[in-house]
Amino acid sequence: MFSPRFQLGGYAVSYQGFKKIIKRTDAMVDVDKVETLLSPRVIGKPCFCTPGKSEGFGIGKTKILQDEKGEYLQWGRAKHCPKWRPWNGEPIYYSVMSPDYWPR
Repeated sequence: MFSPRFQLGGYAVSYQGFKKIIKRTDAMVDVDKVETLLSPRVIGKPCFCTPGKSEGFGIGKTKILQDEKGEYLQWGRAKHCPKWRPWNGEPIYYSVMSPDYWPR
């Protein structure tokens, strides 16, 4: 689900959705909020989440932080603020996309 580093043109992911990496330096990134797409519901198969198109109004800049799992982004210091991780390109189970089940 996660990659160790953010790549230009790649995505950050948290239970709040996806953000596209539109610019990066060693310490900072500019990100753009994108729609979160859900796979069609099929009986007996789980739903998956992937990034969609840009929403065009969610551009922001933040620092790149690191821990034992690799790079992450975080807005705010509170525990309810998710760690946005570099996305590895694989679809993510819809059931994981909630605060209760999201990996830290």
